[in-house]
Amino acid sequence: KRFDRNDDDLSLYYHLGFRLGMRKGEILGLAISCIFLDKKQIEICQQLTKTNPLAFDLDGNKIEERSDKYKTSILKETKTQGSNRIIPIPNCLLEKIQEKIQKNSIIENKVAESCILGKSKDFTPKCDLLFIKADGKPYFSNTPTKKLKKMLEEIQNDENFKMSEEDKSLILTSHDMRKLANSILAGEDINKSKLEALLGHCPRSEDTNAA
Repeated sequence: KRFDRNDDDLSLYYHLGFRLGMRKGEILGLAISCIFLDKKQIEICQQLTKTNPLAFDLDGNKIEERSDKYKTSILKETKTQGSNRIIPIPNCLLEKIQEKIQKNSIIENKVAESCILGKSKDFTPKCDLLFIKADGKPYFSNTPTKKLKKMLEEIQNDENFKMSEEDKSLILTSHDMRKLANSILAGEDINKSKLEALLGHCPRSEDTNAA
């Protein structure tokens, strides 16, 4: 409920993490062309990750490690072959995903208009990713964790929201969301092999309709 009340573009990100157990890079690298609303399915075949383009010299030799400010986001293959999978979209997320796709279209039109009118010289080609910022570019991989931490701090400081001291000390990460989804799905009537397929822990299987 806190995610839904939060007017944050990344609220859908957290739903995908908590409900479907998708990895951080899989969510940020999710392409709109891999979302099939009519079939209620998502195909996972790539991930967004950070890399350092200045980590090697022109001869391909590794040089001194650079700081994060030199890193950039790139799309690459998934973590393992078993991570390539098709997972069902719960009915409760269909409308949220559709709204996000429509919002992206508006963002892309505004970015294109700014470039045409000369308001922006930073041309950004059309992006097929579901999660893009207001400038049409992909999110940095650490952005969701930072925003999640800020949201948890707001909850902890909310006098109307009672939490134990132990709960207040918890730091929730994107990987914790995946583990929580694993626990929730494990408690449902899903066999072990299908659960592993949903989370991308086994060789690719398209028989993961557990929604």
